[in-house]
Amino acid sequence: MARRAPSRARLLLASLLARGDAAASDHKLREGELPAGATPAPRRLVFVHVPRAAGSSAMNRAAAHLPVGTTLIGSGEAAAWNQATRARRGVDGKLVTFARFPLALALSQFLYCKFQLRRRKRGFPRWSPRTKGPLRGLDEWAAHFPNNSSFSCYDPTDIQFRFVAGSGHARSAGGVPRTASLDRALSFLRRDFFFVGVVELFSESLCALALRATGSAPQHCGCGFDSNSKRTHQKAKRLANVSLDSLEPRRLEALARLVPRDLTLYVAALRRFEEQVAGTDLVCPGKIDALFAKAL
Repeated sequence: MARRAPSRARLLLASLLARGDAAASDHKLREGELPAGATPAPRRLVFVHVPRAAGSSAMNRAAAHLPVGTTLIGSGEAAAWNQATRARRGVDGKLVTFARFPLALALSQFLYCKFQLRRRKRGFPRWSPRTKGPLRGLDEWAAHFPNNSSFSCYDPTDIQFRFVAGSGHARSAGGVPRTASLDRALSFLRRDFFFVGVVELFSESLCALALRATGSAPQHCGCGFDSNSKRTHQKAKRLANVSLDSLEPRRLEALARLVPRDLTLYVAALRRFEEQVAGTDLVCPGKIDALFAKAL
């Protein structure tokens, strides 16, 4: 009996894996562990995984926050309308994602590309006459975009907008149709995403996912709960003091120029999250307002 030829979606996914775009966690199917609640949940969820936006961490913890009968799998670090993502979603599946403050996301992508994919970034800006330490090369990297080349690593240009409205992947700004306006992306975020979490509210977002999927949050959830305990990688220790707070205003402005639409999308994600937790004690008072103040 002749074997069936692989579908185009499978070939695209294999291509992504071969390039190393997709994290291993994207290809593990998680099955929900919570008792089914009064709120019917989709049977299939696809996590639109924007790289460096806590996608792997969120997916690895998702099973404990989803009901029995619901499965979740990653998009392979591909955008919401990529053929591989759509194949995983199927006819009745829904989308899930976590949004991250865009300037922090861009900085994280620079550091990841600089320190963790050394062999694959020929020409990556590592040297600068004005800077020493881990941030050396940041000015040149930010000035490089928009550009057709991303040094075989992430292209930070409005990447969250691209992943909500486009069909591409993380290494190129392509895959976004000309008709994909910011308004249309905001409409997609409201209509096509079953749940939107916030990286800066990681633990609260997991609890809110359970609330959205079952109608109630686990008993351990509430103001002050923190499930985000991660081991510090050896390379992360070297970068422990590197954050947006350590950047001069000119560098913050340079990063902001890369992500104008992402900033608007992030504010919309915060508003969506605020609606999802309204009337609960899942988030301590003032935390969401502080994120709005930083983003606006």
